[in-house]
Amino acid sequence: MNTIVLLEAVGSPKHKKMSVICNSVIQQSSTEKEFSMLGNIKLEIQNVMNDFFPGLNQSEFIQSYALCPKCYIWNENMKDNILKTADHFYMEHCAFALATKSAVHCKNAGVIPNEDIVPDLMLIHIPKKFHIDSKIVRQSSYIASGTSGSVYAGKYCGVDVAIKYFGSSVKFKPSDKCSQTSKSEFDKNVIDQEDFSLYSDSYFQGKSALCNLQEMQHEVTLLSNLNHPCIISMFGFSISPMCMLMELAPLRSLRHVINSQLKKHKGETILFPKLLCYRILFQVARGLSYLHRKHIIYGDLKSDNILTWTLSLDADVNVKLSDYNFSQYATPKGLKKMLGTPGYQAPEILQRYSFDNCVDIYSWSIVAYEILTGCRPFEKLNFVSEIAAAVLDNKRPMIKDHNLDAKFPCLEKMMTDCCSIDRINWNLRRRKRSANNPSTKHCNTTDT
Repeated sequence: MNTIVLLEAVGSPKHKKMSVICNSVIQQSSTEKEFSMLGNIKLEIQNVMNDFFPGLNQSEFIQSYALCPKCYIWNENMKDNILKTADHFYMEHCAFALATKSAVHCKNAGVIPNEDIVPDLMLIHIPKKFHIDSKIVRQSSYIASGTSGSVYAGKYCGVDVAIKYFGSSVKFKPSDKCSQTSKSEFDKNVIDQEDFSLYSDSYFQGKSALCNLQEMQHEVTLLSNLNHPCIISMFGFSISPMCMLMELAPLRSLRHVINSQLKKHKGETILFPKLLCYRILFQVARGLSYLHRKHIIYGDLKSDNILTWTLSLDADVNVKLSDYNFSQYATPKGLKKMLGTPGYQAPEILQRYSFDNCVDIYSWSIVAYEILTGCRPFEKLNFVSEIAAAVLDNKRPMIKDHNLDAKFPCLEKMMTDCCSIDRINWNLRRRKRSANNPSTKHCNTTDT
């Protein structure tokens, strides 16, 4: 293979910091498949670091650099002195250059194109069909905001789309120090660089841009490999501005629909026809089942992340899963990190136990409660700590606490099974939840 990946750690006793150099050298003869694999490997390394050392990448104890591909030539003799023999740049500097449509300047080789120094941040490993020209995208009305950015309606090639912008609305403006004709303020020796608190505004803007780029990289990489009627489709993405184009849901989120139904049918206990409730929950389960077969833990199932296309009983698809910011690939030993939204999180997440895709099945039962009652889980509790304490005390939102006009005995039994917890034996709980997976139980449909 004509691909070289270098990952080194350089310690500095003087500053008590660690510098991580991650650089990929792709020769002209490398195939697109090899390049795509390299990008996915680097993303997985980044995810593993975030899983085992949460917050480390954002701390002052670790710094990442990109090496200039023009003045860096691999050989064993220069391995120990790599920072002295090749120019290098903070990843924050490279992200700032991408956000401002400028370029970095190497003291040895001059201007370096962004696609040569940080191809992974430009998502070049993603198939070309997903790379779009932002100039032909037309933005219209505002839809909603989330933890990772804002969503607007728009048009792309005559098709209605949802435009998800990553990060805040702050616009990054090019500065003289990051232009194509000047040296970067970040061209310093690694060992003698200044403390983080002394860095310029451009550095911190670049740090924010890098975080946004990595969030977009994570979600775009996942969606580019998914294809299912109950999973939202991605049309493409743009680096500047940082945005992703997806299908536009005519009725917005399921939570928005529930709120509309509450206003429309005030005083009524059933918001949707009984058959429609089953259809929505079954389609959500189909989407989860597809993700689980791809070894993906969705991680943040709630009504806000379920987009609604129609309430018609004749439609092939009523809802689709969206927002994969928390989604992670499963590992043989499970994951240990905080995922999801309070009230929808499974107990093992709150207890910091190892967990697998069974946490999605738990969240499915909470969404079922929400659809049938119209109420948020634990909506009478005001603080996140109170919700966590209630869940760990084995308290669950129950349909029987509401005087519904219709009865759902089978569904209630399934919800109880999906919410059950045996704190002593995690493996037993996992097998029990898997046996009651709503996407396979009582269903003979096979998804592709």
